[in-house]
Amino acid sequence: MERRLFDGNIYHRLPEGLKSVTELFDGREKDIVLISSVTVLSNCFPNVAGFYDGDVVYPHLYSVIVAPPAAGKGVMNHARILINQIHETVFKNSLHEYQLCAEKLKPKQSDKSCPPIKIKILLEFYNYLIYNKD
Repeated sequence: MERRLFDGNIYHRLPEGLKSVTELFDGREKDIVLISSVTVLSNCFPNVAGFYDGDVVYPHLYSVIVAPPAAGKGVMNHARILINQIHETVFKNSLHEYQLCAEKLKPKQSDKSCPPIKIKILLEFYNYLIYNKD
């Protein structure tokens, strides 16, 4: 079965942010970065919803890239460049809110009563938990 690439004209029509990320790659890797970028960006619209065929729909997309080892899947990580600043702002603001709340309450109460810590990039949050243990 032939695995076709996206039509190259797609890349000429992208917004500048997506062009700057995808232009670093060629062929299949370029397609993987584009798919990953659109998926990552869909995470940044938490208050957006619409109606379609009587149902509420949300812009969140999920993608799965399946390929053997060393097939170029690692280029997906370049998509996070697009939302690093958004992640840092959301994470720092929600962490600050959580810490203010936790200071007012007893330690066991803070887990349930305080607002959740919000993130956009799961790996960054995992690193925070590992390196900021009490």
